[in-house]
Amino acid sequence: MQNVLQPFLPRWKRKPTDPAVKSIRLPTGEEKLLRRQLADPSLDALAFTLDQALNNTSVVALMSFSGVNLLFPGDAQYGNWKFWLQQHGSDDLLGGVHFYKVSHHGSLNATPKGALEKMPQGKFAAMVSTQNVPWNSIPRMPLMKALDQRAQHKVVRSDSLPIKNAPQGPVMARLPNDFDKGAFWYDYYLSV
Repeated sequence: MQNVLQPFLPRWKRKPTDPAVKSIRLPTGEEKLLRRQLADPSLDALAFTLDQALNNTSVVALMSFSGVNLLFPGDAQYGNWKFWLQQHGSDDLLGGVHFYKVSHHGSLNATPKGALEKMPQGKFAAMVSTQNVPWNSIPRMPLMKALDQRAQHKVVRSDSLPIKNAPQGPVMARLPNDFDKGAFWYDYYLSV
C-alpha cells in the first residue's frame, strides 16, 4: 500500500489472532444488547449503547518536545490506568509530565490517586474539559481538589469559561500563570 498514513509503528500493531486482541471482547450481555440496538433504526440508541459498552477505548497521547511532556489520556478510565501503572517506567513517565489534560471529564474514573501522586508536585498544569450539567458528579470534587493541590493551583476547567447559553461552572477568581483565556478555550504556554 503506497501513500497510506500509518500512525502506529509495527510494534504496536496486532493481528486479530493475537491472544491480546482476542481478550478484548464485549461481555456476552453487552454484545447481545449491541446486536439488538443494531436492529433499531435510531442512531441515537446505537450511539448510546456503543458509548456504554466501549467508553474506555481512547488513544492516549504523550507528546514530548525539548524535554517537555504533555499527557492527553482522552477518556481513559481506571482499567487503562491500572494497566499503565503496572508497567515498567510508568513512574518516570508520570513524574515527567508538564501538562496534563485530565481524562474522562474529571469523573470518578478519570485519574487514579496513585497516578496523580506520581505527577511532579507543583511542576505541571492541568486542564479539565467538563460540564457539571446534566451530570452533577462530573467533575468529581475530591479529584479537582487533589489536582489543584498537586499542580499548585495551575488547573483550569472548560466550564469556567462564560459562554452564552452554556452551563456555567465555577468562576475562577484569577487565571493561573501561563494560561490565557480565549473566546471558547484556554491556552497554556510552556517554556522549552
